[in-house]
Amino acid sequence: MVRNRIVPAPSGAKKTVALIGVAGFNVQRAVLSEFDAVADRVSVVGFDLHDPPRRPAGGSFVRVRDNHELADRLATLKPDAAVIETPCSEHPPQLELAVAAGIPLVVTDKMLAEDVPAAEAAAARLDRRPGVFLYDHYLHFQALMLVLAAGWLGRIRGIRAELFETGAIGREQERSHRTGVANFLHHAAALPVVCGMPPLAPTRAAFARHPAATVPDTFRSLRAADASGRFTLSAAVGKYMPAARKMIRLAGDRGRAVIDRTRNRLRVTTSAGQTFVVRLTNPDSGYGPLARAVAAGRMPPHALTPAQAVEVMRLMDAAHRTAVQLPAYPGDEVAAIGPAGRPAEYVTDWCVSDHIPACPTNHEEARRD
Repeated sequence: MVRNRIVPAPSGAKKTVALIGVAGFNVQRAVLSEFDAVADRVSVVGFDLHDPPRRPAGGSFVRVRDNHELADRLATLKPDAAVIETPCSEHPPQLELAVAAGIPLVVTDKMLAEDVPAAEAAAARLDRRPGVFLYDHYLHFQALMLVLAAGWLGRIRGIRAELFETGAIGREQERSHRTGVANFLHHAAALPVVCGMPPLAPTRAAFARHPAATVPDTFRSLRAADASGRFTLSAAVGKYMPAARKMIRLAGDRGRAVIDRTRNRLRVTTSAGQTFVVRLTNPDSGYGPLARAVAAGRMPPHALTPAQAVEVMRLMDAAHRTAVQLPAYPGDEVAAIGPAGRPAEYVTDWCVSDHIPACPTNHEEARRD
């Protein structure tokens, strides 16, 4: 596989970014505030089928009727980058029309498509095109990026992720989760790729649907391993849970790390016995690295190529095809740790309800125990 590359624009030039799906829940909640923070370096032009509650700071908004008009507008605008924040079913055609418009950097949020056949077809057409990437904001939390960049753990061989929310799936989230919570499980299923693990296959999987939900499933769990059994993933995601818990555990040759988003901290213990904690003072949306990378005209760190995005979807699909349905909805026996919290998962939709608060910019400070 050829890794997609882009050619950086001249330094100092203010770049034009097409933000497709600007009225969406995801953009209004998290993405816009991160691009507002780099407004001195980028001019954002938002596109959507509906007027957004909030427009880009210092930018503009263009309402379009459909993808045909969007393609015409992009070909005329000729932006330096396009960021796609629409439902998964729209990702393949919008990626292709952005590439056809000659945009040098095109980034779509997860997932690459709504199902594996559509993702495979899109990847076959796009993977060797320069500058096409998929962005999953969980792969860009500062705590995870710090662990991977520092190399404290050595080769990562084990991942355990538990992402539980107490909130229901609201009206503005229904379209994003109309095929169940695969969109949520993607966060955990993509971790092995950025951690450098070999391809994994599911060994056990389960799903459940909360009786109040209007979507096919609201809980999924997955266990997977490589052919040798030396690299493993254990993941569970759920809505309607009795307690909020968002925790990622990494085990490597030289240490272990726990990323606790509920308590906003990272704890690392090395095999030499050193333990330290990085405390996060504000919520981290995971979209700051995307905005800063686009402003600099380069590939976002840990972004996936179309082929890697398909690998993630194949793992999830194989797990769900063999998953057993749980006889009862998971409760306290699954989510036993952590205070109940408000729903905080960012999702993507083409439309949005009004009055969604912006996510603040993240700052962090470190201390040693």
